Amino acid sequence: MEDALIIRNNEYDMKDFDHINSHNKKLMYQREFIQVPDRMLVKRMIYPEGNMITNHEHHCAHGDFVLKGTMHTNVGDFGPGDFVWFKEGYKMYHGATDEEVDVLYMTNKPLDMVYYDEPYSHDSDDSNSAIILPKDSYDMKEYPHANSKTKKTLYQKFFVEDEETGATIKRIIYPAGCMIPWHTHTCNHGFYVLKGKLVTNVGDFGPGDFVWFKAGTKMYHGADKEDVDVLFMSDAKVDINYL
Repeated sequence: MEDALIIRNNEYDMKDFDHINSHNKKLMYQREFIQVPDRMLVKRMIYPEGNMITNHEHHCAHGDFVLKGTMHTNVGDFGPGDFVWFKEGYKMYHGATDEEVDVLYMTNKPLDMVYYDEPYSHDSDDSNSAIILPKDSYDMKEYPHANSKTKKTLYQKFFVEDEETGATIKRIIYPAGCMIPWHTHTCNHGFYVLKGKLVTNVGDFGPGDFVWFKAGTKMYHGADKEDVDVLFMSDAKVDINYL
């Protein structure tokens, strides 16, 4: 991989990435963005109407940020902007019912699947095994953060800080003019742009674009003339070293 991996939303069609689920044999679509060896996987997935991934578990923690549609799970239904994270080994089901659902999917470790045939109902849910963050359950302006270098205020809401790997997922809003100057991280990390234009040393990125930086890469990023709203993910604990 080069120092930065760039995947622009308008340069691929999800329908070119068809996948047949090994258990229910139904068609879905998935576009892998990045798989760090022995670490984080990030991919975009579309579940067509009626495609439910039946009772299963993973030997990794993992979660979904819903981009479009409603994702049905054993811990509730989630719409655009909602986030749900399942702890490792938690038995679950999820997918689409009466409409297509488009999600950004992330793990803390490589993905596997273990299926179960017995029924599983809402009555046996253990909500302590899932982190649930509907978009209307928090206000980003309640999570200000002063950048240690520039002292400018940005907003960040931590979704996940994984105890085992340090993998971090958070939502960040860079207000107009808030630029993080040249720096490096010792973790691999990336951005999925939700709204606005993310300005970086490797180009500008709009809604639906994904950019992933290799650990140790020299970079800058932030907002120019408009606010930018991004989902940030790293495969290990985040640090920052200014140049």
